[in-house]
Amino acid sequence: MMEGLALARMGVAVLGTLAATYYDLRNNRTVPDWLTFGMVAAGVLAFAVAPPVENALQIGGVVVLVGLLGFLLYRMGQIGGADVLLFVAIGLLIPEAPEGVLASGRGILEMPFIISLFLVSGMLFAAFTITRYAYPALEAVRKGRIRLAREEKVQAVVICLLVVWLFWLFQAGGVPGSYVLLLLFVVLTLLFFTLFKKYIAEEFFITWVGVKEIDEEDVLAVDEMNEEHVKKYGLVRLLTKKEIERLKKLPMKKYPVYKNLPAFTPYILMALALSLIFGDLMRFLLMS
Repeated sequence: MMEGLALARMGVAVLGTLAATYYDLRNNRTVPDWLTFGMVAAGVLAFAVAPPVENALQIGGVVVLVGLLGFLLYRMGQIGGADVLLFVAIGLLIPEAPEGVLASGRGILEMPFIISLFLVSGMLFAAFTITRYAYPALEAVRKGRIRLAREEKVQAVVICLLVVWLFWLFQAGGVPGSYVLLLLFVVLTLLFFTLFKKYIAEEFFITWVGVKEIDEEDVLAVDEMNEEHVKKYGLVRLLTKKEIERLKKLPMKKYPVYKNLPAFTPYILMALALSLIFGDLMRFLLMS
């Protein structure tokens, strides 16, 4: 009975995330509320009927914290509202990591499954983003189209020093190699986005449009606007219906808006699919 319920919860999570990914990719980055809120409702019901045998309060608290963190990122325009609801739903539907076909018991890091899923989704997103935009960014450097500010150069030097330190740790044998490789990936990702985030945003994502072309939950690129105008009119990143109506009354004709942001749901789906194979993904990656 319990095994059947666990499979049903897993099925709802996987099929729901698959459907959300379809809508995200095919419906102009718009996932229906009935799908995401329906998944959350199913998760709440499942968690209430059959909570984890151990640490139910702890896991429930972590899911709430992930939801709150996700909501803050959503309000900052860093992640979609549907993505936040997906994480909450999955955390409730799958409170503990799946067994995994190739799961390993050698991992030495323990964390709630939703945290592992959140981190791996972000890592997959970062890896694909770097793969997609590294070449055009390096070409822009070669052609002199990217001029780094002094602050960015200092940050890049600090990050490079961290890379050297990580290699030293690896050589000294003081830290397991899996930890060093993961930290190296994080540091190199930080270096890439420090150097090229502005270029990538301006070249591929930001479009100057009139108010009529702005959609609800679009993200306003306030960093590209006159700082005095941003403060004077109290402009915010996340554009709700109320904010869009307010923009119509302002004297500005066009606004820089992130119109071509990549979907994040495919990376949640990939992380979830990988968890069915490897179990707790972070535990698998950080093997001793």
